[in-house]
Amino acid sequence: LNGNNITGKAADSICDIIVSNCRLEELWLNDNHIDSDGIIKIANSLNSGCLKVISLSDNCVTDEAADAIGRMITANSQLEKLFIRNNNLTSVGANTIFTALQSCKRIKCLDFQNNHITDEATGNIALVISSNTNLEKIWLSDNSFHAEGIGEVCKGLQHISNLKLLSVNCSDITEEASYNLASAIANNPSLEHVDVGNNNFHASSITEVINTFHSLHNIKVVALNNNEINEEAASSFAEAMKGTIPNKEVCPFSASKWG
Repeated sequence: LNGNNITGKAADSICDIIVSNCRLEELWLNDNHIDSDGIIKIANSLNSGCLKVISLSDNCVTDEAADAIGRMITANSQLEKLFIRNNNLTSVGANTIFTALQSCKRIKCLDFQNNHITDEATGNIALVISSNTNLEKIWLSDNSFHAEGIGEVCKGLQHISNLKLLSVNCSDITEEASYNLASAIANNPSLEHVDVGNNNFHASSITEVINTFHSLHNIKVVALNNNEINEEAASSFAEAMKGTIPNKEVCPFSASKWG
């Protein structure tokens, strides 16, 4: 039901559909105008235990709906994919949702991009990441993280090894957090897409991250936009990419500060 200008007024009708289809495995409600009251009604009806994919991106989800989303997650422990990007969650709601996600051990995709999540939620985020060895894709860009919080998330990423996509654009990754990020990348040689653009990397720390690309034999997309990349970092990147450039779809460096 993506992109239909659905509002919370339609929630009761959606609930009727859900209840009459007790084996429902996927529900996509992206790009609508469903408010938290509507999301609460829908989430409360999703208790069959069969749900594997729920996508609520681009709606009006706030912390008010977090408890209902948490109960929905707990009732559907087989959940594999959760998309809540471009909403209005803060750390309060995120903590509730990620606490519930600790009961799910089959998570493959988590998308919380462009909310208002701060470091106060990164402990629970790291716990969910480290306990889901099947995790393949995670989007955390455009939140309100700082170096300490994103460093904690990266420590969680060091406990898994099957990641294919990592997006932490605009996450205030400074030198302090870059070493944890480098370890997380090195521990996931399956990575195909790495987006670390628009952070606060300086030359030495971005070089540390780039050096880990040597182990990424399947890499297709690298985004390093708007960081400080000097000659040493550029040389490291060129060396890391040797022999693999034909596999790359895009390697954007726009607005980076080249030496």
